[in-house]
Amino acid sequence: MKKHITTLALFSLTFILTFNIGYSQVQLYANGFEGTDEDTYNLTTASGSNVDFVNFTASDYILRGNPAANSSIDVQPTGFSGSNLIMWEDFDGYLADGGQLYLTTNDINISGASGISVQMKIGVTNDVADRYEASDFLTLEYQIDGGLWVTFGDFRGVINGNTFNFYEDDDLNGTYTAQITNAMKQLNYDLDVIFGTQISGSLMKIRIRAFSGVQEEMVIDDLVVEATVLSIDDNQPITNIEVYPNPASEVLRVSNWKEPKEYIIYNQLGTQISKGKNTENKIDIQNLKTGLYFLKFENSDPIKFIKK
Repeated sequence: MKKHITTLALFSLTFILTFNIGYSQVQLYANGFEGTDEDTYNLTTASGSNVDFVNFTASDYILRGNPAANSSIDVQPTGFSGSNLIMWEDFDGYLADGGQLYLTTNDINISGASGISVQMKIGVTNDVADRYEASDFLTLEYQIDGGLWVTFGDFRGVINGNTFNFYEDDDLNGTYTAQITNAMKQLNYDLDVIFGTQISGSLMKIRIRAFSGVQEEMVIDDLVVEATVLSIDDNQPITNIEVYPNPASEVLRVSNWKEPKEYIIYNQLGTQISKGKNTENKIDIQNLKTGLYFLKFENSDPIKFIKK
C-alpha cells in the first residue's frame, strides 16, 4: 500500500504540461459567404437601418448566392471560392441615407494579437467601356474598440475609356491605378505596414462601404482577418520548475521552489492576466476563470496549466 501511494505521488509530480511559447499566424475571422444570410455580419444603410438580400428588379439587386444563377451579370466572375459570393448592382435608388450599403462584421477579438492583416477578393462584372462612374466606390475600413473608422482599402470608377474601369488606390494617395476586373483580385492588407504602427486593442470590426449606380456590378468574397498570436510547442521539457496538481482549481504548487520569484500568468492569446511574487511554494489561482493559462517565472520557461 505504501508503495502504491508513493507511485501516485510521483505520478502527480510528473504529470505536468510543459511547452515553449512561440508565435504563429491564425485566423481571427473568416467568412466565405457560404452559410446563412448575415452570418457574423450585418447589412445596413448609413444610419444603421437593416438591409436584406433582395432583387429590387431584374437588374437591381443585393444578393448572396451563385453568380451563374444571376442572368443580370454581364461577365461571370472567376477566381472566387465555393459556390456563393456577395454581388450587387444599382442599389443606390432603393437605400435611404444617400444610397450607400454597409456590410459590417460582428466584433472580432484581437486581444493580445499583433500583425493584424485583412484579406478579401473583389471583382467587377460589367465590361462596357466607362460603365463605372467616379461616384461608384467601395471602401474597406476598420474600427477598434468603438473608435473612429479608418480606411485601409479604396476603390472607385475612373472615366478613361477602358472596359472594367474600376480601380484601387493601392497606396492611399488619391490616385486610382490598380485595375479590378471580373477575374477576382485577392487583396492582402497588413495594417501595421500600411499605417506604420502596431494596430492593437480588444475588439475590431471590419466594414465594407459601397455605392453602386446604374449597371455598376460588383462582387466580393472570402473576407478574412488574421493575426499573430501565441503558439505552443509541447515537445520541449522544462527541468527547473514544475507545477502540480494540473489541472488545479484553487492552488498551484511549485516544485524546486527555493526563493521568492516574480511570475506572470497569461491567457491563450498572450494577454497578461495577473502577476505577483510567490513567497512560498504555491500560487493562488481561485480567481481565474476555467481555462488554459501560461505561468512564466523570471529566468525560466513558461509552464502550461489548466484551471478547472
